Amino acid sequence: MRTETSFAALLLLPSFCFGADFWSPVNPEELNLKTPVVQKDAAAEVLFWETKLENSYNSGYGNTVLSHYLRIKIFTDKGRDAASEQIPYAFGETIFDIAGRTVKADGAIHELKSDAIFDKEIVRMSGLKVRAKTFVLPDVAAGDVIEYRYKENWDGLMRYVRLPMQRTIPVQKATFRVKPLSREYTPYGMRVQIFHGASTPFTVGQDGFSSTSFQNVAAYKEEPHMPPEDEIRASMLIFYSEKSDLAPAKFWNEYGRKLYAESLATPLLPPKSSFGSTISARSRSGIATPLR
Repeated sequence: MRTETSFAALLLLPSFCFGADFWSPVNPEELNLKTPVVQKDAAAEVLFWETKLENSYNSGYGNTVLSHYLRIKIFTDKGRDAASEQIPYAFGETIFDIAGRTVKADGAIHELKSDAIFDKEIVRMSGLKVRAKTFVLPDVAAGDVIEYRYKENWDGLMRYVRLPMQRTIPVQKATFRVKPLSREYTPYGMRVQIFHGASTPFTVGQDGFSSTSFQNVAAYKEEPHMPPEDEIRASMLIFYSEKSDLAPAKFWNEYGRKLYAESLATPLLPPKSSFGSTISARSRSGIATPLR
């Protein structure tokens, strides 16, 4: 199942900030919550999950910033696993503004200290190197509320960004806010396509951000011999395209014609009359014929 929405006319909704001293208040209902809402056997559950994506140009260079904020309720000792987080990143990407805290059942607060945030290499193979920021929120027990936030920055404009809509624990409510790149910089419009899930229609705000939400999402669980993750995990693909008002069938028809026209304009092989002489000349000179 998938749904598709155009961003052509959206201007958007107020963003949430991530100031160093900012946390949304934890209300008594969250502290007093005794049982999961989405899945009754859940050891922990996301109370809310906010993600903000913004593409922008700074001094002629593009960049993409993703901001995340999660609040999680711990129900059992097993649920304390949710206090351990690993955020992978690769070349051209940075993770910053990490903050977190544990709110005890009695209201006491334990902040994540900067020296408890680590950076380590998790993958190195064939020239590929992936690192991760890791941390464990402090003093977590059943009945507590934990929350953390962080930002990702990618060098350059990400034309395709896939955002997961499922986590390994259930999600009560999530909100995604997206700011398309201004038409001043590109003729392309931002679009979104949802796979294996559903969300509310995007709403129009006043600061350049569009907002959508979804709720009561079951946990994503890996199983032996299961299909690839992207085939079953709910996700949202955000991308740019030249046109945003075409039905899929019409889009692919037009795209096929465009590729065909481009192939006629730039043939892969030399004209037939010169092909034989070109091969012969290259063979005599010892120059390999490049493949295009």
